[in-house]
Amino acid sequence: MSTLQPLLQQYFVQMEHKLRPLTIIPFGAPGVGKSNVLNVLIGKLIFVSNASAASGVTRIIRSETGFALGVPTSIKLTVYDAPGVGDLQISIQQMILDLEGGIGKTVSFDVTLMVFKASDTRITIQEIMALKAMKAFFDNFLSKKVLCVITHCDKVPVTEPWIAQKLQMFNKYSGIQLGRDQVILFSNTSDSLKPLVQKLAPSGDMRVKTTIQQEGLRLMSELPNDFAAKAQNEGGKMTLEELKQVKQVQQQHEEMKKKIEDGKVIEQKLRQQLAQPKIVIIQRPSSGACN
Repeated sequence: MSTLQPLLQQYFVQMEHKLRPLTIIPFGAPGVGKSNVLNVLIGKLIFVSNASAASGVTRIIRSETGFALGVPTSIKLTVYDAPGVGDLQISIQQMILDLEGGIGKTVSFDVTLMVFKASDTRITIQEIMALKAMKAFFDNFLSKKVLCVITHCDKVPVTEPWIAQKLQMFNKYSGIQLGRDQVILFSNTSDSLKPLVQKLAPSGDMRVKTTIQQEGLRLMSELPNDFAAKAQNEGGKMTLEELKQVKQVQQQHEEMKKKIEDGKVIEQKLRQQLAQPKIVIIQRPSSGACN
């Protein structure tokens, strides 16, 4: 019976996705290789990938539909390439605008990918931001709808203790509890993503929240504490660069807060104007006789 369960699950996935593609969106810091993962996943060179992985390239959200791993007999996937969460050159407010404009609130997702590099030995603030964002920005989010993809496994050896420590840190900082069976080691080949395709399961109920602006504001207010907690966990103080980033986040938070408050004021004024009765003056011609 146990040997039949994976086959039955894959069969039902294939049957459902004859009607619709399975939808996937990746999260992760800029430059971790999300675009490359998506290219291999659908067997097309569609998304721009930065070979040096030093900085993010994607700036707008694009989508593409194709067969899993480019195999015509496989299930269909629609993948979305999004800007790197954690890139402080892109404010969270801008990312929210990109999500609302590039995806909207009608598109539903089955799976989110948490993508990170094998060379990132410690948890990074960008990873914390990515995890908290996927949890905060989508309705019906569950940990079981997340698959972790570790990139650069063809260049950097990955050990089981390191994976376990990463997952433990993910849970500590984001509250997202992931199991080892949700981790995929990507070595820049389609074969290394076969386990990912086999683990895909339809849900189709994760949508961008209507309250994403408020969620983004809350996320930004928590980030300074995340910076401090990370530094304390590593037995030291925040670096000058991290202090600079905290200041930048706080500034972005205040700017976003003001824009939301200004938007509420404008909305309230419009509501008041619409609620006011309109006085219409009708001038009628005089009924008197003309001399």
